[in-house]
Amino acid sequence: MENAGFRSGSFDSLHHPSEDDDDEMVDIAGATLDFSATEDDPPLGSGSYEEPGSSSSSSSGAAGMNGGGPSKPLDPLEETLPGLGTYEDFNTIDWVREKSKDRERHREITNKSKQSTMALLHSVSDAFSGWLLMLLVGLMSGALAGGIDIAAHWLTDMKEGICLVGFWFNHEHCCWTSNETTFQERDRCPQWQSWAELITGTAEGPFAYIVNYMMYIFWALLFAFLAVALVRAFAPYACGSGIPEWTPVETRQKTGRVWHGTLKPCYALQWKCTITLLLLSLPQVPSGLFIPSMAVGAIAGRLLGVGMEQLAYYNHDWFIFKGWCSPGADCITPGLYAMVGAAACLGGVTRMTVSLVVIMFELTGGLEYIVPLMAATMTSKWVADALGREGIYEAHIRLNGYPFLEAKEEFQHSSLAVDVMRPRRSDPALAVLTQESMTVGEVETLVESTHYSGFPVVVSQESQRLVGFVLRRDLLISIDNARKRQEGIVSASQVLFTEHAPAQDPDGPPPLRLRGILDLSPFTVTDHTPMDITVDIFRKLGLRQCLVTHNGRLLGIITKKDILKHMAHIANRDPDSILFN
Repeated sequence: MENAGFRSGSFDSLHHPSEDDDDEMVDIAGATLDFSATEDDPPLGSGSYEEPGSSSSSSSGAAGMNGGGPSKPLDPLEETLPGLGTYEDFNTIDWVREKSKDRERHREITNKSKQSTMALLHSVSDAFSGWLLMLLVGLMSGALAGGIDIAAHWLTDMKEGICLVGFWFNHEHCCWTSNETTFQERDRCPQWQSWAELITGTAEGPFAYIVNYMMYIFWALLFAFLAVALVRAFAPYACGSGIPEWTPVETRQKTGRVWHGTLKPCYALQWKCTITLLLLSLPQVPSGLFIPSMAVGAIAGRLLGVGMEQLAYYNHDWFIFKGWCSPGADCITPGLYAMVGAAACLGGVTRMTVSLVVIMFELTGGLEYIVPLMAATMTSKWVADALGREGIYEAHIRLNGYPFLEAKEEFQHSSLAVDVMRPRRSDPALAVLTQESMTVGEVETLVESTHYSGFPVVVSQESQRLVGFVLRRDLLISIDNARKRQEGIVSASQVLFTEHAPAQDPDGPPPLRLRGILDLSPFTVTDHTPMDITVDIFRKLGLRQCLVTHNGRLLGIITKKDILKHMAHIANRDPDSILFN
C-alpha cells in the first residue's frame, strides 16, 4: 500500500551528499539571536503535554500515535534499523560518537549479565571477542601470507617455463623427485622445460632466446594486468597506494641482471627517472611513491658503490684502503650501497625512521646491515627536515586540500570560537530541526535543499536551545524505513525527537519518533572558547564538528574546514583557494 504524500525516490535522491562537502555539517547561517528573551522554556525533550501517567494523556497519546489503526510506531531507539550509525565512503569517522556507543553497549551487556546464565555467557564472549578476533586475524594473515609466497614463486617460474608432471609445481618443487639432477646443476631436470624447449624443441640458439624472451614479456604483462584488475575490482581505493604487485626477491634478481649486464648505471638512472615521472603523471596507476623512491635511491647508491669499487681497485694503496683491501680483490660491494641508498632516499621522501629500517630488514634479511641502515635513515631525515618540514604524503594532503589538522603546526593566534564559527553576520538563517514542530515533508524539504551531513536539533526556532544533533544519513534511513514499514506515515506526519509524544489529533496521521537517532551529547564549546583550545580538541578527539553555544542557545558550528580556512587567513593566504577535494 502506497502512503499518501510519498515522493518516489525521496531516499535515494537525498542520500548522497556531495563529496567535497563531507565535513560541512549544517547550512551556513547568521540570524541575530536575541538573548534578552525571558520566556520560561520547558525542559529539553519534555514537550507541551500532560504527565504520561495520567489517563487522559495515555488515551490521547495512544490514539495519536496509532492514528486510529493497529500499527505500532517505529522507534529506532527500540528497533535497530539496517544502515543506522554507518558511514559513507571517505566520510570522517566520529570517534567520540563511536566510543560513546561502545560504552553504552558494554553497559547494557553488563547489566543484562546479572539476569540469566545465557546473558552471562554472552557477556563473557563479548569480553573475549576482541582477543579471539585478533587470533583469527593473525592465523588468517599467516595462512594468506604463506599462500602468497608459494604463489609468487610459482608465478615467477611460470614466466620461464613449466613443469611437465604438474603445472602447479614451481621449478624447485618440480625437480625434487628427479634422480637425474646433480648438486652443481640441481635446477636442471627433464621434468622442467623452458618455453623454448616446449615450443621449438631446443633450449639453445638465438631463436630459443627470442621465444623465451617473448614468453617472459607475455606472462609479465598478463600478471600485471591481472594485478591491476584485482585491485580495481576488490580494492579500488588502493589504486596508487604505493606498493605495486611484484615481489622484492624477483625485483632484485631482474634488476641486478640488467644493471650488471646491458645497462650502465647512469643510463639506468635516467631511464628509471623517466619511467617514474611518467607513472606518477598517470591517474589511478598503482605505482605510487614507495617503490619508485626506493628504486631511484638504489640506483644512486649503486652509482656511488661502483665508483668506490673502481677507486679501491685502482688505488688500493691509499690510506683509506690500505691494510684491508688487497690488490685485485673485491673490497667494495655495490649492492650494499644500493640498499643503503634506497633506504636513505625513501627516508628523506617520507620521513620514516624505525619502520623503514624494519622494512629494509624484512626485504634483505641481513641483520648485519641494521647499523648502516639506521645511520642512513636518520641522516636523510635530518637533511630533509632542514630543507622542509613536509614529507611527500603531508605535501600531497596539502595539495589535494584534504581537511587534515597537522599535529606539528601550532595555532598561535588569539582568536575565539565566535570568530571562526559559521554563520557569519551576512549569512542566511541557521537551518536547524526542531524537536516536535516539524513534519516529515518539511524535514525532507530541508534535507533536499542542502547537501550537508547533519543538522542540530533545537527546542524551537524562537528559543534556539540546543537539544542534540542528528546525522543526515540516519535521518534519511529512518524516514525511508518508516514510510515502508509503518502504516500511515505521510508528509504531514509530525517528526518527534522527544522522549514522550505530546497529545495528537486522533484524526491526524501518526507521528514519526526519531529520538533514537538523536545524539543528545554533541560536543559543544562556548562562543568565548579560545581557538587554540578548540584546535587541540579537534586534533586529540578527532571531531567532525563542534557546536558553539551561548547560555545553552545555539549560535553556530565549527568544522575542520572552518579551522583550516581560518589558519590560511591568518597566514595571509586566500581561504577560498583551499580546495577540499
